[in-house]
Amino acid sequence: MKNKETYPLIDAVSAVFASVEYQAKLAKDADPEFPIEKSKPSAPVYINIEVEPREFGIDTDTVTLPAISAYAKKTLGMDDRWLDQAAIAVEVTDKHREDAEKAIATISNKVMMMVLKGTAVNGFIGSLSKLLENETIVSRDIGLLSYVPKTARQFAETAKIDEKKTQFMNSRPLGQIGDKVFATVTVFNSRVMSQYESVLYETHDDAGNLVTFFKNEAAKDQFEVGGTYKINGKVKVAAPTPYSYGALVNTLNYVRLQK
Repeated sequence: MKNKETYPLIDAVSAVFASVEYQAKLAKDADPEFPIEKSKPSAPVYINIEVEPREFGIDTDTVTLPAISAYAKKTLGMDDRWLDQAAIAVEVTDKHREDAEKAIATISNKVMMMVLKGTAVNGFIGSLSKLLENETIVSRDIGLLSYVPKTARQFAETAKIDEKKTQFMNSRPLGQIGDKVFATVTVFNSRVMSQYESVLYETHDDAGNLVTFFKNEAAKDQFEVGGTYKINGKVKVAAPTPYSYGALVNTLNYVRLQK
C-alpha cells in the first residue's frame, strides 16, 4: 500500500530550501568552482575532483551528492524505501521558511499575471503552480517541489530585467535595415540559446536605445552582463517586440568589437 501521509506545504518547501543550501555547501567543499546552480534538483549531483598524483599522473575521483528531493524527504521524515541512503535530515531555520513563503508568492503571482495577460503557461509551470495552491502535499510531490527555489529565482531575475526594459520606452532606431552602425552598449542580460548554439545579449546604448544581438557560443568576442563595449554591426530589425513592453528594439547582425 502506498504511503498516503500528508505534510504541510510550507514545511515541505522550507525543507527544500534548507536542502538546497546544504547541498550547495557540500558541493563547494568538494569543488569551489562547481556550478551547482545548474544541477537538476530532483537528481543526484556528480562532481569530478582531482586527487593526489598517482604513478601515471593526476587522477580523478567522483563525489556524489544526493538530490535536493532526497534531502528534503529525509528532513520531513518521509518513509521512502528508495530514498538515497546518503541523504540526511538537514536543519530548517526561520530564514528557510521566509524564503519558502516568498518563493511560493513569487511563482503564484507570476502565473496569475501570465493568465491575466493571456500568456501561455507551459505544463511544468502550470503543474507546479497548481501544487502550490494546496495546503498539504504527499511524498511523490517532493520531486516537483524541489524546483521551487530555482523557478522563483528565475522569475525574480526576469522581473528585474523587465523592470530594466521599462526604463527605455523612448528607444529609437539606430538606422535603416542594413545600415552599419557604431554604438557603445551596456549589457543588462544574456541568455544561452542552446538550440542555436548561441548567446542572446540584451543591451542599451548611451542614448537609451535598446540593442540586441546574438553571438555564437564559440565566438572569440563574448560579453559580460554589466560590461560596456564599443561595437559595430548591421541593423537587422528595428521594431517593438512582445518582450520589450512595446519599446523599439534594435536587433543587430554581424556584431563585432570596435578595433
